[in-house]
Amino acid sequence: MTSVFRLNSYRTNYHLYEFPPPPAAIGPPYALDTCRNNSMDLVPYPVTLKDRASLSIRQKPRFFLDMIRASDGSYVTLSSGVPVPNTVIYGWMPLPGNPNGGINRCIGIGGPDLLFYDFDCSFTTITAGVICVYSALQ
Repeated sequence: MTSVFRLNSYRTNYHLYEFPPPPAAIGPPYALDTCRNNSMDLVPYPVTLKDRASLSIRQKPRFFLDMIRASDGSYVTLSSGVPVPNTVIYGWMPLPGNPNGGINRCIGIGGPDLLFYDFDCSFTTITAGVICVYSALQ
């Protein structure tokens, strides 16, 4: 790994990595591939206030989560389709059409309050960065 911008602890046994801002617009597939290509996972749903605090300092205003909305309205991981337990969306980004009635599947977080936004999974933006996690040995 040659270009880690920031390392921080996350949850109980993870390290959080933020890569330098990409030079162009990115989407969830790019973020997931970047993490996988560096033997890491895309950042999971932030369960606790400490998790949210760990993610609040970053270079880009938005980032993608390893989470998508399933057809039944529940949430599963983008990487493997495993159900995401205890998912409570604690606030939606006040954007037009957000949340978009379950039509858009991919989920991201952004803004200083770490609010959620949903979008089509082919969506790309220059305002998103790549944050990954690596499981630390205990």
